[in-house]
Amino acid sequence: MLSLLQAMFAWSSSGVMFPVFLGIAGVFYGMNKYGPTYFFVILSGLWVLGALVCSDVIGRMASEVALLKKKTDSKPTDKRISKYKIARRKYLCRLGLSSLFIIVVTLGAIVWVYFAQEEYELSKLDGRLYPASEEIPPNACAGVIEKDSLMVFMGSIVAVSHQLPATVIMVNGYPLLTMDKHQDGSLAMSVELRSNDGKIIVRVERGEFTINPNNYFKKYRKDRSSLEVIDQNGKSILNLRFFNPRAMWINASLPGVEFNGSLTSPTALCTGNPAGQPMLRLQISDKAFHSWFTVGDFR
Repeated sequence: MLSLLQAMFAWSSSGVMFPVFLGIAGVFYGMNKYGPTYFFVILSGLWVLGALVCSDVIGRMASEVALLKKKTDSKPTDKRISKYKIARRKYLCRLGLSSLFIIVVTLGAIVWVYFAQEEYELSKLDGRLYPASEEIPPNACAGVIEKDSLMVFMGSIVAVSHQLPATVIMVNGYPLLTMDKHQDGSLAMSVELRSNDGKIIVRVERGEFTINPNNYFKKYRKDRSSLEVIDQNGKSILNLRFFNPRAMWINASLPGVEFNGSLTSPTALCTGNPAGQPMLRLQISDKAFHSWFTVGDFR
């Protein structure tokens, strides 16, 4: 195996493979294709590391160490032992420090790509909300929640799931805010926010959001666990934080009601759906309802 690697890295064109791999990584990076970017960055690092291990310089040093060891083993003298130790120390130091440098540079490149990927994802008008690893805020739901219960903090109430999927808010018989569970057990929340003319501003479907590019003013994402959308009147129509796999808070401006989950009191009422019924029913005028729910999608 070693001889095969040595033959591969001794190939006359092996020296150009590193810039080729790095160049391919750069092309994918420019296309925002981060999976292939990681692959070719790692491949570049491994190639350089392999070229180092199989290089003539390291090979000569290894041969010298092996020869000195053989002489020392056959006739151990203080001079031979000292010479062998010095040569071995130089060989390990050269190999170790050079390898460490390559590994550090490769890891640095991977971290750089990761932050670039995160910045790109946070800039998009669609994407997925990922749970953070924060503690659930203090609440009065100890007697309601079970081990795997899901929670949505909404200011005046905390919605707690008993049966899934669950309708948290129903407006005139329309399920406006729902919760379900992903295969990994994490919360999958769905909600839809519209402007007064009925056009969609933002839709969140099982944790994946899409913002209408023609009907919003600003979007903020400080990390992959949060989303805030400002409508064209400058009002924060949706602001949510997915602070761990089982819970999130939501601030939202909905027909006839507003929720401020980020300000949920530790003594807020906990509501569930033990019979599978909606947790909160709202009734608004037919005119307001049709204004919200009869206009098409992203216009």
